[in-house]
Amino acid sequence: MSQKIEIINIAVRLIVKAAVLAAGFSGTVRERSLKRLAGMDITEKDKELIFLRDKVTQLETQVSILQKALKKQNNKKRYIIREKLFILCYMETFQIPRRRVKEHLGIARSTLYRWLKNIEEKAQAVVPANMTPAELAALVWQITKANAGWGRFRVANQLKLLGIFLSASTVRNIRGFNSQVQLS
Repeated sequence: MSQKIEIINIAVRLIVKAAVLAAGFSGTVRERSLKRLAGMDITEKDKELIFLRDKVTQLETQVSILQKALKKQNNKKRYIIREKLFILCYMETFQIPRRRVKEHLGIARSTLYRWLKNIEEKAQAVVPANMTPAELAALVWQITKANAGWGRFRVANQLKLLGIFLSASTVRNIRGFNSQVQLS
């Protein structure tokens, strides 16, 4: 039962993290498009209308967040995950600095940092992303032990026949790195 809850918690954190990253990307795209519009040869009135509409959208969203915060203040209840996500997405989209979250949204910075900390994965992977999996290294060693006369190219080609694409230099690195471990 606790494993299922842990999996659900991790899944929710990943979904929230993805949504915040998407909001940051949309904010970057929004900023680029506004800069591109500013550089275009459009009448000044049209440019101003576009920038003002963007500002109105930002302020409407900010007002809705502040209204929710006032309702929460009276009830002394915590924000639900949807509201937290809405606030984080708003901050990323409109690129509100974290140090100014109190004046923009009425939320303490410590609260924001606690939310962000909860989104982050609790256990960071110790193994680097570019490291060869242990199972693959074990497979290279099994092939090497079974066929002592084979070189790195032949081992890599044999793996390629199995549908595993591994370069000869990686085979060399696995055999060289683990030879010290294997001999001991």
